Amino acid sequence: MSRSPRLAPWQVWLVDFGQPIGHEQGGLRPAVVVGSLAHCRFPIDMALVVPLTTRDRGLDHHVRIDSPESGLNRPSWARTEEITAVSTERFTRSKPLGTASDTEVAELSEWLREMVAF
Repeated sequence: MSRSPRLAPWQVWLVDFGQPIGHEQGGLRPAVVVGSLAHCRFPIDMALVVPLTTRDRGLDHHVRIDSPESGLNRPSWARTEEITAVSTERFTRSKPLGTASDTEVAELSEWLREMVAF
C-alpha cells in the first residue's frame, strides 16, 4: 500500500504477518489495532496490533472477537500475549474490516494491561 491507512484504536484490519518463527502468528490474518489515539496519529507508518486466530485454545487471555461491527465472518480470538508493531505496509486493504465492540474493547483493555508492565 503506497499511502498509510488512517488508523484508530480498536479497528480490525487484514494484515500480512509474513513467515512466522516459533509460535508467532503468521500469514494473512485479521488483527486489532491496540495503539493509543496518539500512537495512531504518529507519522511513522507503524501500528501496534494484536493478531487474531480462529482457533479457540480455551485461554482466558484470548479475547473473543465476533461482534457484527468487527467485520469478521467467523469468531476469532485476540492473542493478547502477542502485542506487536508492524509496518502499515503489511495492511492489505485501504480501510479496516470493522471495529471491536465496546464489550470487546473493555476485555481487550483489561488483558492488555495484564500483559505490559505499567
